[in-house]
Amino acid sequence: MISDVARLIRLARPARTRLIGAILLAAGATGAAVALLAVSGWLIARASFEPPVLHLMVAVVAVRFFGISRGVLRYAERLVGHDAAFTALATVRQRLYAQLERLAPIGRLWRRGDLLDRLVADVDAVPNVLTRAVVPAVSGVLVMAAAVIAATIILPSAGAVLATALVIGAILGPWTVARADQRESAQLRDVQARRADLIAETVLAASDPGLAEIGPGRLAAVADLDVAEARLVRRAARRAGVANAATMLSLTAASAVIWWLGSGATQAGTLAAENATLLVLLPLGLLEVSGAMQPAVAAAAQAAASARRIFGVLDTPAERARPGAEVPAEPWPIVLRDAALTWPGADEPSVRDVDLHLAPGRRIAIAGPSGSGKSTVLAGLMEYADVTGGDYLVAGAPHAEYAADTVRSIYAWCDQQAHLFDTTIAENVRLSRPGASDEQIAAALDAARLSDWIASLPHGAETMVGQFGVRVSGGQRQRIGLARALLADRPVLLADEPTASLDRETADRLMRDLLAASGDRALVVVTHDRRYLGDFDVVLDLEATQLLAR
Repeated sequence: MISDVARLIRLARPARTRLIGAILLAAGATGAAVALLAVSGWLIARASFEPPVLHLMVAVVAVRFFGISRGVLRYAERLVGHDAAFTALATVRQRLYAQLERLAPIGRLWRRGDLLDRLVADVDAVPNVLTRAVVPAVSGVLVMAAAVIAATIILPSAGAVLATALVIGAILGPWTVARADQRESAQLRDVQARRADLIAETVLAASDPGLAEIGPGRLAAVADLDVAEARLVRRAARRAGVANAATMLSLTAASAVIWWLGSGATQAGTLAAENATLLVLLPLGLLEVSGAMQPAVAAAAQAAASARRIFGVLDTPAERARPGAEVPAEPWPIVLRDAALTWPGADEPSVRDVDLHLAPGRRIAIAGPSGSGKSTVLAGLMEYADVTGGDYLVAGAPHAEYAADTVRSIYAWCDQQAHLFDTTIAENVRLSRPGASDEQIAAALDAARLSDWIASLPHGAETMVGQFGVRVSGGQRQRIGLARALLADRPVLLADEPTASLDRETADRLMRDLLAASGDRALVVVTHDRRYLGDFDVVLDLEATQLLAR
């Protein structure tokens, strides 16, 4: 646990100065609270002897000082601590996104919901471990050490009793609980990640009528995970309660023992009564400090589980650039022969015996039920899935003779749901070729049959599409994605379920225009709608595992 949390803290190095400042401010605020109780007790005890008022002025001023400084320092600690926490959060999130960019396509390494959970919930552990674990734990140790030193100076036996109570209540108790928390925190994060993945898949499947029957089963699985999470949380709460009880009992017992020791020393004339009062109140003043240790250790245990998941991404080696020649400008023929395609990390191929022959102007459809491996074939062409059997030839040579990036440069990609950024139509299309001119973008939009719609807009291609493309229809979204793929001007156009989630009339028009716009490019379309199969030259039917020539 300690090593995982330490690595997580090291990632927050840009916030190190502010973190140290927050620790010192927290120690000052906590120390002021403890000193306020102890000095107040000393003042009351001393005043009971009715000394001259001037003899009490220092203590009176000290009480006021500690009372005011406690609030001021705590406020400053919260400001500085959260500034450090959010700086660290931004640093870790940037590093995580940079790593995901190097590992793209990330979908082949983690499931969608699990990855989202890592990006959100696990990264949120960074500010939590700083504000809820590091700052209170380190500042608490400083204050407790100062209290033990002060008690030892006043009465050595009282210092020993206080140190023993703090070791039991503030160190051994929380640490024992943390050992159990460490085991179950990993289970808890796993349960939460699986639930997030189930919810994400269920939401994505909701738009597919063919998958409607899986909904009740998925909801039941989510409910089971909720029950498992609640069980783990209840166990953690019970352990936390036991640890807090141990802290209170140990310090209360220490206060009683110190009262007994102080009474003896006072009667022997070796300790002033007001100092004995201060010592008796000191353990009670440390209740809040030592009580914060258990939540701090629990937060560290939870952060350790999240840290392992974060470093599971950061420590994943990026794909090594495969040395090789450049793909010829004319990459034909492109052939999959008896190919078995396997996702990285999988033990078995997702699809076997794939035969495809891509040539200029050839239109190929890949059909089959959900889960049959249609999208895997496209991933294999782009080398995101591995060819673990058979042959994959590019320009008549084994694909491994070429650098992977140059093989991927053969293909333009039209996704099932084209992602649109909150910018203009033109800029969304320009993503595939950043240096494209306005004339080239207009030509791509015209090829995607968007020119009439663009002409009807007040700002034309400079119209903003809104966040996630909320200002355009589903059909327009797909056509913008098609224009983006056409602008890339690659020899092969790949389209994955381009008509999914569209009404029948819109889907028919889009498929017709896609076939027309492909021109001399090779076109490979994944579709579950068999109405369109007659429009293609070749159909790879994965349900029947056969190649049908038209």
